[in-house]
Amino acid sequence: MQIRRRLSFLLFVLIAADPVVINAAEQQKAGKPVLPSLSESMEISIINLDVVVTDRSGQRVRGLKQDDFEILENRKRQAISNFAEYSSEVEPGTVTVDAAQNVESAPRQQRTIVLFVEQQQLIDFEAKRMVDSMRDLLHGIIEPGDAVSVVLWARSNDVHLAYTDKPDEIEKDLQRVLSFTTRATHDPVRQLREDVVETRLFEAEVSAMAATAGIKNVTLDPETAGDAAATLQALTAMTEMKRRVNAINATINSMAGREGKKILILATRRLGEIAGGEFFYATGTHVLSPQVRQRYGTDDLMKSIVDNANASRVTIYPIHPSGLGDAMPDASITALQDPMLEVLTMTNEMISLTNIAQKTGGLVAGSVKEIVALMPRIEEDVTDYYSLAYRANADRNDRARDIVVRAKNPEYSVRSRRQYVEKTDTTRMKDRVVATLFRNFEDSAFAITAEFGAPRRQGRRDLFPMKIHIPIKNLTILPSGDTNAGAFSVFVATSIHVGRISDVTQQTQSFEIAQKDLERALAGHFTYNFDLVVDDKVDRVAIGVFDEVSKTYGLLRLPIPGRQMMISSAE
Repeated sequence: MQIRRRLSFLLFVLIAADPVVINAAEQQKAGKPVLPSLSESMEISIINLDVVVTDRSGQRVRGLKQDDFEILENRKRQAISNFAEYSSEVEPGTVTVDAAQNVESAPRQQRTIVLFVEQQQLIDFEAKRMVDSMRDLLHGIIEPGDAVSVVLWARSNDVHLAYTDKPDEIEKDLQRVLSFTTRATHDPVRQLREDVVETRLFEAEVSAMAATAGIKNVTLDPETAGDAAATLQALTAMTEMKRRVNAINATINSMAGREGKKILILATRRLGEIAGGEFFYATGTHVLSPQVRQRYGTDDLMKSIVDNANASRVTIYPIHPSGLGDAMPDASITALQDPMLEVLTMTNEMISLTNIAQKTGGLVAGSVKEIVALMPRIEEDVTDYYSLAYRANADRNDRARDIVVRAKNPEYSVRSRRQYVEKTDTTRMKDRVVATLFRNFEDSAFAITAEFGAPRRQGRRDLFPMKIHIPIKNLTILPSGDTNAGAFSVFVATSIHVGRISDVTQQTQSFEIAQKDLERALAGHFTYNFDLVVDDKVDRVAIGVFDEVSKTYGLLRLPIPGRQMMISSAE
């Protein structure tokens, strides 16, 4: 996507019968706009943490009080400002008297659960066991007003099903998951293993014939056979990994604006510490070189998931349905297969998944058997937990803060997210725009409208002139001498599915309105013009307008003219 702007840097509004028109153009030559501000006061954030407490036997500990916990941010103790217990054993909002202490259950929170399921080929029985356990979880915790959604991801394509709380729609979504996880898929790792084995067998045969004939023969080094193929496959795996992570982050963004308890069940088969590590292991390599680790390491990608989830208060439960079977060879080549292959491949996967779970307060499962055991624990996490909060200065700098929650009783174990990331206003707005690509936002402070002009073909792309209409009365305008000043930013993103999202462009526009024209201006609107350049596959555009003074915003999603948005009809 490209945004072409036709715009003057600083607009001095001249009120007339017609609306004010801002023609978007490149602003970098004009420098950074000077933005008006409401005040210079320091902002205070309330950092909320959901906490699960268990004893040494793994049983839930209930009835604890605020004084039983302590919170450390970057190793500094913080005063707990808010405390609540959510318990399934106590009617929400009531108090019961225990022999030892009073137990109070806080009112029930809204629940949002998203299943992100990557396509994989499970045997029918295993897939059914997994889906049945998910069904039991959802039926146990979802009530009217809650929300369930499913993202089905296959390489770079996906289906993002609408949020719903209706049992029949949830059941249809689960049936899609069942079909999606039993569908035949091509396994490039298995193919590479077979190629390496066949190459080695061929080399052995040639060597044997050469020895019989008394001919000196130079065979391929078994340790390096297939390295070139593994490198090529790893490059493809890294590209696919970036798309996968983009899709996961977009899914998290779609949950960011929702209130209450937010859970992401992340069913994946290729989210390893080293992208494509399985291909190198398939060639017989046991220890990856520093060069391979540096080139295909995914630390930054995994960090983006963790930071995004923690900033959005989303707890992630990564699951690996294929388990060790994902790396098992065909029976025909079992005798020739490196017995360490499946262990190394699975270890590569579980390192990343465990890290994501630990840092976001979730749990991990590495097989269908473990998934079935995990689902009741997720239900407990949703129904029985403590909510703690503390006050912190709102830096809004996208920097992660390390958080540790402890129980003062050393017999108890505490699980919660380990980071807090306070996003900048710009980052938050970009997240909202990305989320708007896949669901309608209901918390916009003001309405904006937009329209397309007649498209023009530019090579392999279409150029759509666009106009965004922004009601001036909905923007905060501050006195500035003889005039009144304000500023807003326009954010734009396009996509066709969760795995393919454009960069979010941002353009900030300051404006001034003479005092004598203010009353008439408030009855009109700004018209912001720009050109949207997209390829033939892009089917939607999301637009956000952010008031730089009041920090309020309006959001809008539109289909690209002549193209059908490929999402659930319920969206």
